[in-house]
Amino acid sequence: QAVCSVGAPRVKKTMEAMPADPRAALDGYAHAVLTAWGPTTLPSRFADEHLQAVYRLAPRASERELLRCARLRLVALLVRVLELLSTSPGGPSAALFEATKRWVKEAEAAQADWAWDQGLQWIRDIGEDALNGASQVVEPACSDLDLRDLIREVTTVVGYISVQLLPKVEWLPPRLESEVEEVTQAMAEAVAEDRRESQLREAEADEFAAHSLESVEEPDLAASAAVAAAAGRAVGAAAGGAEDAGLGFAPARGRPRVARRAREAPYGGGEAR
Repeated sequence: QAVCSVGAPRVKKTMEAMPADPRAALDGYAHAVLTAWGPTTLPSRFADEHLQAVYRLAPRASERELLRCARLRLVALLVRVLELLSTSPGGPSAALFEATKRWVKEAEAAQADWAWDQGLQWIRDIGEDALNGASQVVEPACSDLDLRDLIREVTTVVGYISVQLLPKVEWLPPRLESEVEEVTQAMAEAVAEDRRESQLREAEADEFAAHSLESVEEPDLAASAAVAAAAGRAVGAAAGGAEDAGLGFAPARGRPRVARRAREAPYGGGEAR
């Protein structure tokens, strides 16, 4: 299981005092959410604290300031896309899974003008169409291991976008650098755990396949010959009468009489006695 090659975000040292400008504070907290999210669908405890700060500060900013903050838009899209990937009935559709993988792949060669928001909006629309019944998931598009790996790649990419592609933040929350280091360590541990699980599953599959091959027996030639002989006697009985075949399907004394009556009163003729 591999995390996106853009790498974990590197965050500069934090500045202690929160600015009076709510826009700058919101931008800084949104940046903290994106860089400290972690390896799962739900935010790490650090990212969750910063997300709560965003909710508290948002009413202090004007609607125009909120709409102009690219990092807030990225946070909103991240939350929705992760929700769709993890909670879609039957798992994510093939279209949703492949669209997300394509977006992650684009990030590896992303330039400053990369339209990351359009890609996330496209992914969101695909997921919501599936959720609303426009398309139905017949079977899972990926394993649970592949889905966890994809989610890690998405959370890594959004941190990369915030650090490398968006305008520099004016302020960062305290202790963010150490928080990101801890989250990065958790990311590495999650990757290692999934790798061990994948190897265990492969070993179990190989063992099952080997056991299945061992349980296949060679055909019993003697039994097959006996069946063939019995079949031959049955054919002979049908052609020449059961009394001549000696199959023992009826008492020996009854066979000649049954045959004689059949000859004396054939079907379509007189009355049998």
